[in-house]
Amino acid sequence: MNGRETVAIKHGASVSEEYNRIGINQAKTNNHGRQHYNLRRAGFDTIEIASGAVVEGKEKMRRLRLRIEDFTEEELAIAGTAGQIRHWEMACEPYGIAIGQVLATHEEIDDTAEGTHIINNIKSATGKGMLVVLNENNAAAIKELVEYEQGQEARKRGEGDSEADNDWLAAHTAISVGAASLLLLTNKHGFEVDDEVVPEIKVADIPDMLQYCGDPSESGTGGMDSKLLAAGKAAEAGINVILGNAFVDCRALLAGDLVCSRVVQ
Repeated sequence: MNGRETVAIKHGASVSEEYNRIGINQAKTNNHGRQHYNLRRAGFDTIEIASGAVVEGKEKMRRLRLRIEDFTEEELAIAGTAGQIRHWEMACEPYGIAIGQVLATHEEIDDTAEGTHIINNIKSATGKGMLVVLNENNAAAIKELVEYEQGQEARKRGEGDSEADNDWLAAHTAISVGAASLLLLTNKHGFEVDDEVVPEIKVADIPDMLQYCGDPSESGTGGMDSKLLAAGKAAEAGINVILGNAFVDCRALLAGDLVCSRVVQ
């Protein structure tokens, strides 16, 4: 991009949505925008992988007095994408940060022609100061959605996981753009076992850690197991991966000054 280290940040629906899980909370998004600004002032380039299109789609249907239950998650994401980006624009405009959006699937990113073009455009725009906000392209992600449904059934049997959520997209994007760090941010200070944050998690230990993972939030597809597995994939690629709290100073997380979980090889 421009010689600066890149930090990819993933905010899930649970740290972006309203408290009734319908619509995106602007104050929370303002916090996330400020974190990007602070990191950029500290000398980093940043990319955002954001959830929230589905809950914003629910808010649109509620506002129009339409039945949320009549729409699929894919349709709600289609309806909510524009509103999601408006929230990010309002959060970042005070800092003079332009917002751009990319909807992508894993297959598109992996494609030798399209994927290379997508990643090059993301890197170029980021290098010029734009904050690119990525999200899973739910309307096009046929393969990912099938894998997600299969993964949900596998979770019930205690077997494996799928790659159909924004945690995996965050890891995939971080690897593809050559990010130095990946922050997977939640309402918790890291990965917990018996209410204690595990400060360091080795990739080889992740399969044994999955037993301590709870279910995904009602609004999100990815739970802590998804984050651990995605973190492991990024760590294997040499990326500094942190599971931390979305409402603390990201600069302090990167510096190792706050409680968090680091995933290492």
